[in-house]
Amino acid sequence: MAPDISPDKLLFSQVRGLLKSVTGGKDFPSELMILKSVLEETREGIIVAGGDGRFLYMNAAMRRIHGQEDFSGLDPLKWAETFGLYKMDGASLYDSKDLPLARVLRGETVEDQKLFVRNPQTPQGALLSARGLPLKDEK
Repeated sequence: MAPDISPDKLLFSQVRGLLKSVTGGKDFPSELMILKSVLEETREGIIVAGGDGRFLYMNAAMRRIHGQEDFSGLDPLKWAETFGLYKMDGASLYDSKDLPLARVLRGETVEDQKLFVRNPQTPQGALLSARGLPLKDEK
């Protein structure tokens, strides 16, 4: 009988492999190109960040919400302001340290954190539900 592998563990394994390829400077095997295609086509917005908070990857769904520019050098303390991330009242800007990605980088697992986003890409505003988990080395 095949082991029961949760979608989170499978995605974790695939993303970890992708990151190792990116940081190792190796060519992308075809499996990783397929994974990138799947991540690009999913409707859910996905961000992968390094331990320092710098963005390593943002999929197409997230770029539609936040814009096409390169955010890899963005200071994590500027996330809320740059992306227009508000609390549910739509008026109070989040403190960047309380955003889901900042919490994940501190080792927390985030489930269903609500945010309201309003920026030039999404001027009418949109409700987001964020979840995330830290990617840990399986050693």
